[in-house]
Amino acid sequence: MVPLYGTLVFLNVDSPVKESLSKMLLIVGGLTFVVPIFTYYYLKQIGKITSTNLPHTRERWIPLLINAILLLILAAVFRHLLYDKLSDWFILLAIQNSIAMLLLLVPFKTSIHLFNNMSLILFLGFLSLEITTINFIMLSCLWISLIGMARLMLKAHRPLELLIGGNLAIGVHASYFFWFN
Repeated sequence: MVPLYGTLVFLNVDSPVKESLSKMLLIVGGLTFVVPIFTYYYLKQIGKITSTNLPHTRERWIPLLINAILLLILAAVFRHLLYDKLSDWFILLAIQNSIAMLLLLVPFKTSIHLFNNMSLILFLGFLSLEITTINFIMLSCLWISLIGMARLMLKAHRPLELLIGGNLAIGVHASYFFWFN
């Protein structure tokens, strides 16, 4: 859902072309929401995953790989359509998924919820939104805190996994802006 939210905000705020909004949202929604849901049910049916929380590191490989590939496809589509900011964000999300896969080698599972939502906040922070900086920071802190608390209350993650998830997004985005801007 996070790529869909980011695309929706981007296309409403920073997009020069408004008439193809529904087609683009359909593409993003299909590739980042519908395909993963069908993939989840298929993987559940064949016994590759046990629950939506993907509690074991061995269960996370296939979903993370599929997400990374789908995000790279979206990046290519939006690069072709000359939406460079959006394309770059999808590439950053794919990099985050790839780093999360590398962490599985340790084995360490990071919070995918937290790194996706932190990435969304960082992406929205770089768009020209009509919101004051202090309000944006306060809302962002509240949003990330609520997600972190929910993941802890559901016993889906330990605090370190949440910390690594949030910092993973910050590190990937900061590296991108340091090297490419």
